[in-house]
Amino acid sequence: MYAVGNERARQIYEATCPCWYLRPSEKNDSSIVRENWIRAKYERREFLADVKQTLAISVMPEQPREGFLWKQNKKGVWQKRYLMLHGRYLYYYKEPSQSYPSGFIDVCVLSWVLPNTSDQNKKYVFECQTGNRVYPFGADSINDMLDWVHALKRAAAYYLTLLDPSQQVSSGPDRNEVLKLSFAQIQSDTKKKGLLTKQGGAFRTWNKRLCFVTSSVLYYFRKEQPADGDLPEDGIPLDQCYITNGDQRSGKPHCICIITPSRTYFLCAANDQEKAEWISALLQVVEKLNPQRLVDFSQMMQPEPIKPINGVGGGDDSD
Repeated sequence: MYAVGNERARQIYEATCPCWYLRPSEKNDSSIVRENWIRAKYERREFLADVKQTLAISVMPEQPREGFLWKQNKKGVWQKRYLMLHGRYLYYYKEPSQSYPSGFIDVCVLSWVLPNTSDQNKKYVFECQTGNRVYPFGADSINDMLDWVHALKRAAAYYLTLLDPSQQVSSGPDRNEVLKLSFAQIQSDTKKKGLLTKQGGAFRTWNKRLCFVTSSVLYYFRKEQPADGDLPEDGIPLDQCYITNGDQRSGKPHCICIITPSRTYFLCAANDQEKAEWISALLQVVEKLNPQRLVDFSQMMQPEPIKPINGVGGGDDSD
Protein backbone atom coordinates (compact mmCIF):
# COMPACT_ATOMS: atom_id res chain seq x y z
CA MET A 1 0.00 0.00 0.00
CA TYR A 2 2.91 2.37 0.75
CA ALA A 3 4.55 1.57 -2.59
CA VAL A 4 1.49 1.65 -4.82
CA GLY A 5 -1.14 3.72 -3.01
CA ASN A 6 -4.89 3.14 -2.76
CA GLU A 7 -5.82 5.01 -5.95
CA ARG A 8 -3.30 3.07 -8.07
CA ALA A 9 -4.37 -0.20 -6.41
CA ARG A 10 -7.97 0.47 -7.48
CA GLN A 11 -6.84 1.12 -11.05
CA ILE A 12 -5.13 -2.28 -11.08
CA TYR A 13 -7.59 -4.46 -9.17
CA GLU A 14 -10.81 -2.82 -10.49
CA ALA A 15 -9.64 -2.24 -14.08
CA THR A 16 -12.50 -4.19 -15.68
CA CYS A 17 -15.06 -4.21 -12.89
CA PRO A 18 -18.55 -4.03 -14.48
CA CYS A 19 -20.95 -1.39 -13.23
CA TRP A 20 -23.50 -4.01 -12.18
CA TYR A 21 -21.19 -5.83 -9.74
CA LEU A 22 -22.27 -5.58 -6.09
CA ARG A 23 -19.81 -3.68 -3.98
CA PRO A 24 -20.07 -2.56 -0.35
CA SER A 25 -21.39 0.93 0.30
CA GLU A 26 -23.12 2.96 3.01
CA LYS A 27 -26.49 1.89 1.60
CA ASN A 28 -25.45 -1.74 1.21
CA ASP A 29 -23.28 -2.86 4.11
CA SER A 30 -24.09 -6.56 3.91
CA SER A 31 -21.27 -8.75 5.20
CA ILE A 32 -21.94 -11.15 2.28
CA VAL A 33 -21.43 -8.34 -0.24
CA ARG A 34 -18.30 -7.16 1.54
CA GLU A 35 -16.68 -10.60 1.71
CA ASN A 36 -17.57 -11.46 -1.90
CA TRP A 37 -16.19 -8.11 -3.10
CA ILE A 38 -12.87 -8.58 -1.29
CA ARG A 39 -12.47 -12.16 -2.51
CA ALA A 40 -13.43 -11.26 -6.10
CA LYS A 41 -11.06 -8.31 -6.16
CA TYR A 42 -7.95 -9.63 -4.38
CA GLU A 43 -8.27 -13.43 -4.12
CA ARG A 44 -9.95 -14.39 -7.42
CA ARG A 45 -8.62 -11.23 -9.15
CA GLU A 46 -11.64 -11.10 -11.44
CA PHE A 47 -11.25 -7.46 -12.51
CA LEU A 48 -7.62 -7.31 -13.65
CA ALA A 49 -6.99 -5.90 -17.13
CA ASP A 50 -5.34 -9.11 -18.39
CA VAL A 51 -8.16 -11.48 -17.37
CA LYS A 52 -8.90 -13.83 -20.29
CA GLN A 53 -12.68 -13.91 -19.85
CA THR A 54 -13.65 -10.62 -18.29
CA LEU A 55 -16.98 -10.28 -16.48
CA ALA A 56 -17.35 -6.81 -17.92
CA ILE A 57 -18.28 -7.88 -21.46
CA SER A 58 -21.64 -9.60 -21.96
CA VAL A 59 -23.74 -10.56 -24.94
CA MET A 60 -26.95 -8.55 -24.70
CA PRO A 61 -29.86 -9.03 -24.58
CA GLU A 62 -29.17 -12.14 -22.53
CA GLN A 63 -31.18 -15.32 -22.68
CA PRO A 64 -33.82 -15.52 -19.93
CA ARG A 65 -32.65 -16.50 -16.48
CA GLU A 66 -35.04 -18.95 -14.84
CA GLY A 67 -35.25 -20.82 -11.55
CA PHE A 68 -36.92 -21.18 -8.17
CA LEU A 69 -36.58 -18.61 -5.41
CA TRP A 70 -38.49 -17.93 -2.22
CA LYS A 71 -40.72 -14.84 -2.35
CA GLN A 72 -42.28 -13.13 0.65
CA ASN A 73 -45.86 -11.99 0.06
CA LYS A 74 -47.57 -8.93 1.53
CA LYS A 75 -48.55 -10.91 4.64
CA GLY A 76 -44.91 -11.82 5.31
CA VAL A 77 -45.32 -15.48 4.29
CA TRP A 78 -42.49 -17.09 2.33
CA GLN A 79 -43.64 -19.00 -0.79
CA LYS A 80 -41.61 -20.87 -3.38
CA ARG A 81 -42.03 -19.26 -6.79
CA TYR A 82 -40.64 -19.86 -10.28
CA LEU A 83 -38.90 -16.69 -11.50
CA MET A 84 -37.90 -15.66 -14.99
CA LEU A 85 -35.89 -12.60 -15.98
CA HIS A 86 -36.67 -11.86 -19.62
CA GLY A 87 -35.73 -8.53 -21.16
CA ARG A 88 -36.52 -5.70 -18.75
CA TYR A 89 -39.05 -7.66 -16.69
CA LEU A 90 -38.77 -10.08 -13.78
CA TYR A 91 -41.77 -12.43 -13.86
CA TYR A 92 -42.86 -14.79 -11.09
CA TYR A 93 -45.11 -17.85 -11.38
CA LYS A 94 -46.72 -20.18 -8.88
CA GLU A 95 -45.51 -23.08 -11.03
CA PRO A 96 -43.29 -23.36 -14.14
CA SER A 97 -46.05 -24.60 -16.48
CA GLN A 98 -48.08 -21.38 -16.18
CA SER A 99 -48.39 -19.39 -19.41
CA TYR A 100 -49.18 -16.12 -17.65
CA PRO A 101 -47.19 -14.92 -14.62
CA SER A 102 -48.71 -14.15 -11.24
CA GLY A 103 -46.90 -10.82 -11.36
CA PHE A 104 -43.98 -8.93 -12.85
CA ILE A 105 -41.53 -6.18 -11.93
CA ASP A 106 -39.81 -3.73 -14.28
CA VAL A 107 -36.08 -3.96 -13.49
CA CYS A 108 -35.68 -0.33 -14.57
CA VAL A 109 -37.47 0.88 -11.41
CA LEU A 110 -35.57 -1.39 -9.03
CA SER A 111 -32.97 -0.72 -6.42
CA TRP A 112 -31.43 -3.62 -4.48
CA VAL A 113 -30.62 -4.13 -0.83
CA LEU A 114 -29.03 -7.16 0.80
CA PRO A 115 -29.94 -6.97 4.50
CA ASN A 116 -27.01 -7.37 6.87
CA THR A 117 -29.14 -9.51 9.19
CA SER A 118 -30.87 -12.50 7.60
CA ASP A 119 -34.57 -13.26 7.97
CA GLN A 120 -35.26 -15.85 10.67
CA ASN A 121 -36.80 -18.14 8.04
CA LYS A 122 -34.48 -17.44 5.11
CA LYS A 123 -30.70 -16.97 5.20
CA TYR A 124 -29.81 -15.54 1.79
CA VAL A 125 -32.25 -12.68 1.24
CA PHE A 126 -32.20 -9.78 -1.19
CA GLU A 127 -34.81 -7.06 -1.49
CA CYS A 128 -36.04 -5.52 -4.74
CA GLN A 129 -37.41 -2.05 -4.00
CA THR A 130 -39.63 -0.18 -6.47
CA GLY A 131 -40.54 2.88 -4.41
CA ASN A 132 -44.09 1.56 -4.12
CA ARG A 133 -43.29 -1.83 -2.64
CA VAL A 134 -40.45 -3.97 -1.33
CA TYR A 135 -40.18 -7.48 -2.79
CA PRO A 136 -38.07 -9.77 -0.53
CA PHE A 137 -36.62 -12.83 -2.27
CA GLY A 138 -34.69 -15.68 -0.69
CA ALA A 139 -32.16 -18.01 -2.32
CA ASP A 140 -30.85 -21.34 -1.08
CA SER A 141 -27.18 -20.40 -1.53
CA ILE A 142 -24.92 -17.35 -1.59
CA ASN A 143 -23.93 -17.95 -5.20
CA ASP A 144 -27.54 -18.24 -6.36
CA MET A 145 -28.44 -15.01 -4.58
CA LEU A 146 -25.48 -13.11 -6.02
CA ASP A 147 -26.11 -14.47 -9.53
CA TRP A 148 -29.73 -13.29 -9.47
CA VAL A 149 -28.89 -9.81 -8.16
CA HIS A 150 -26.08 -9.39 -10.68
CA ALA A 151 -28.34 -10.50 -13.55
CA LEU A 152 -31.03 -8.01 -12.47
CA LYS A 153 -28.53 -5.16 -12.14
CA ARG A 154 -26.99 -6.03 -15.52
CA ALA A 155 -30.41 -5.99 -17.23
CA ALA A 156 -31.26 -2.66 -15.58
CA ALA A 157 -27.97 -1.09 -16.70
CA TYR A 158 -28.53 -2.28 -20.26
CA TYR A 159 -32.17 -1.26 -20.66
CA LEU A 160 -31.86 2.06 -18.82
CA THR A 161 -28.94 3.00 -21.06
CA LEU A 162 -30.91 2.14 -24.19
CA LEU A 163 -34.23 3.71 -23.24
CA ASP A 164 -35.57 7.04 -24.41
CA PRO A 165 -35.95 9.09 -21.19
CA SER A 166 -39.41 10.26 -22.28
CA GLN A 167 -40.64 6.65 -22.57
CA GLN A 168 -38.89 5.02 -19.66
CA VAL A 169 -41.75 4.28 -17.26
CA SER A 170 -43.63 1.18 -18.36
CA SER A 171 -46.98 -0.12 -17.15
CA GLY A 172 -45.99 -3.62 -18.19
CA PRO A 173 -45.01 -5.79 -21.12
CA ASP A 174 -47.42 -5.29 -24.02
CA ARG A 175 -48.27 -8.02 -26.49
CA ASN A 176 -47.42 -6.92 -30.01
CA GLU A 177 -50.50 -6.97 -32.21
CA VAL A 178 -50.33 -9.68 -34.86
CA LEU A 179 -51.57 -8.90 -38.36
CA LYS A 180 -53.85 -11.83 -39.19
CA LEU A 181 -53.18 -12.82 -42.77
CA SER A 182 -55.28 -15.27 -44.77
CA PHE A 183 -54.25 -18.91 -45.10
CA ALA A 184 -53.19 -18.29 -48.70
CA GLN A 185 -51.04 -15.27 -47.71
CA ILE A 186 -49.40 -17.16 -44.85
CA GLN A 187 -48.49 -20.09 -47.11
CA SER A 188 -46.57 -17.77 -49.43
CA ASP A 189 -44.23 -16.79 -46.55
CA THR A 190 -43.93 -20.16 -44.79
CA LYS A 191 -40.57 -21.40 -43.48
CA LYS A 192 -42.06 -24.49 -41.81
CA LYS A 193 -45.54 -25.91 -41.29
CA GLY A 194 -47.14 -28.85 -39.50
CA LEU A 195 -49.22 -30.00 -36.55
CA LEU A 196 -48.23 -29.14 -33.00
CA THR A 197 -50.09 -29.63 -29.72
CA LYS A 198 -50.47 -26.24 -28.01
CA GLN A 199 -51.24 -25.50 -24.38
CA GLY A 200 -53.96 -22.93 -23.79
CA GLY A 201 -53.30 -19.86 -21.68
CA ALA A 202 -55.78 -19.56 -18.83
CA PHE A 203 -57.11 -23.15 -18.73
CA ARG A 204 -53.93 -24.92 -19.87
CA THR A 205 -55.71 -27.52 -21.98
CA TRP A 206 -53.76 -29.15 -24.83
CA ASN A 207 -55.12 -29.02 -28.38
CA LYS A 208 -53.74 -29.77 -31.84
CA ARG A 209 -53.10 -26.75 -34.04
CA LEU A 210 -51.88 -26.39 -37.62
CA CYS A 211 -48.82 -24.12 -37.27
CA PHE A 212 -46.85 -22.01 -39.75
CA VAL A 213 -43.52 -20.29 -39.12
CA THR A 214 -43.23 -17.13 -41.24
CA SER A 215 -40.56 -14.42 -41.37
CA SER A 216 -41.94 -12.73 -38.24
CA VAL A 217 -44.83 -14.71 -36.71
CA LEU A 218 -45.79 -18.26 -35.79
CA TYR A 219 -49.45 -18.56 -36.88
CA TYR A 220 -51.78 -21.34 -35.78
CA PHE A 221 -55.16 -22.58 -37.07
CA ARG A 222 -57.84 -24.71 -35.40
CA LYS A 223 -58.62 -26.40 -38.72
CA GLU A 224 -56.19 -28.94 -40.11
CA GLN A 225 -57.26 -28.06 -43.67
CA PRO A 226 -58.10 -24.32 -43.83
CA ALA A 227 -59.58 -22.67 -46.91
CA ASP A 228 -57.52 -20.03 -48.72
CA GLY A 229 -59.49 -17.17 -47.17
CA ASP A 230 -59.50 -18.50 -43.59
CA LEU A 231 -57.78 -16.43 -40.91
CA PRO A 232 -55.64 -18.02 -38.18
CA GLU A 233 -56.86 -18.41 -34.62
CA ASP A 234 -53.93 -16.22 -33.56
CA GLY A 235 -50.20 -15.80 -33.93
CA ILE A 236 -47.07 -15.52 -31.79
CA PRO A 237 -44.84 -12.55 -32.67
CA LEU A 238 -41.26 -13.78 -32.87
CA ASP A 239 -39.50 -10.50 -32.17
CA GLN A 240 -38.26 -10.03 -28.59
CA CYS A 241 -38.78 -13.73 -27.88
CA TYR A 242 -36.60 -16.65 -26.84
CA ILE A 243 -36.87 -20.30 -27.93
CA THR A 244 -35.90 -23.07 -25.54
CA ASN A 245 -36.59 -26.66 -24.51
CA GLY A 246 -39.94 -26.79 -22.70
CA ASP A 247 -39.94 -30.41 -21.47
CA GLN A 248 -39.06 -29.61 -17.86
CA ARG A 249 -41.30 -26.55 -17.44
CA SER A 250 -44.36 -28.12 -19.10
CA GLY A 251 -43.89 -31.68 -17.86
CA LYS A 252 -44.46 -32.87 -21.45
CA PRO A 253 -42.01 -34.62 -23.82
CA HIS A 254 -40.96 -33.05 -27.15
CA CYS A 255 -42.03 -29.61 -25.91
CA ILE A 256 -40.92 -26.25 -27.33
CA CYS A 257 -41.07 -23.19 -25.08
CA ILE A 258 -41.51 -19.77 -26.73
CA ILE A 259 -40.94 -16.98 -24.23
CA THR A 260 -42.37 -13.59 -25.22
CA PRO A 261 -42.58 -10.38 -23.16
CA SER A 262 -46.27 -10.96 -22.38
CA ARG A 263 -46.67 -14.74 -22.26
CA THR A 264 -44.89 -18.09 -22.36
CA TYR A 265 -46.17 -20.55 -24.98
CA PHE A 266 -45.79 -24.34 -24.83
CA LEU A 267 -46.07 -26.40 -28.04
CA CYS A 268 -45.36 -30.13 -28.33
CA ALA A 269 -44.10 -31.96 -31.41
CA ALA A 270 -44.72 -35.64 -32.18
CA ASN A 271 -41.14 -36.71 -31.46
CA ASP A 272 -37.64 -35.36 -30.75
CA GLN A 273 -36.67 -35.16 -34.42
CA GLU A 274 -39.69 -32.98 -35.26
CA LYS A 275 -39.04 -30.90 -32.17
CA ALA A 276 -35.45 -30.25 -33.30
CA GLU A 277 -36.68 -29.25 -36.78
CA TRP A 278 -39.22 -26.81 -35.34
CA ILE A 279 -36.66 -25.27 -32.97
CA SER A 280 -34.18 -24.87 -35.84
CA ALA A 281 -36.78 -23.14 -38.04
CA LEU A 282 -37.87 -20.84 -35.20
CA LEU A 283 -34.29 -19.94 -34.24
CA GLN A 284 -33.44 -18.92 -37.81
CA VAL A 285 -36.25 -16.35 -37.70
CA VAL A 286 -35.68 -15.24 -34.10
CA GLU A 287 -31.95 -14.64 -34.56
CA LYS A 288 -32.64 -12.32 -37.52
CA LEU A 289 -35.30 -10.39 -35.60
CA ASN A 290 -33.34 -10.19 -32.33
CA PRO A 291 -29.74 -9.17 -33.04
CA GLN A 292 -27.36 -9.36 -30.07
CA ARG A 293 -24.28 -7.27 -29.37
CA LEU A 294 -21.31 -7.26 -27.02
CA VAL A 295 -21.59 -4.65 -24.26
CA ASP A 296 -18.63 -3.53 -22.15
CA PHE A 297 -20.12 -2.76 -18.74
CA SER A 298 -16.79 -1.56 -17.35
CA GLN A 299 -17.20 1.53 -19.56
CA MET A 300 -20.69 2.20 -18.24
CA MET A 301 -22.03 3.81 -15.08
CA GLN A 302 -24.87 2.05 -13.25
CA PRO A 303 -27.87 4.28 -14.08
CA GLU A 304 -30.23 5.47 -11.39
CA PRO A 305 -33.55 3.59 -11.34
CA ILE A 306 -36.68 5.26 -12.70
CA LYS A 307 -39.15 6.48 -10.13
CA PRO A 308 -42.46 4.63 -10.58
CA ILE A 309 -45.58 6.79 -10.93
CA ASN A 310 -48.75 5.62 -9.12
CA GLY A 311 -47.69 2.00 -9.23
CA VAL A 312 -46.53 2.08 -12.87
CA GLY A 313 -43.35 0.11 -13.30
CA GLY A 314 -44.11 -2.62 -10.80
CA GLY A 315 -46.60 -5.40 -11.37
CA ASP A 316 -48.48 -5.24 -8.10
CA ASP A 317 -50.62 -8.17 -6.94
CA SER A 318 -51.72 -10.02 -3.82
CA ASP A 319 -49.08 -12.77 -4.18
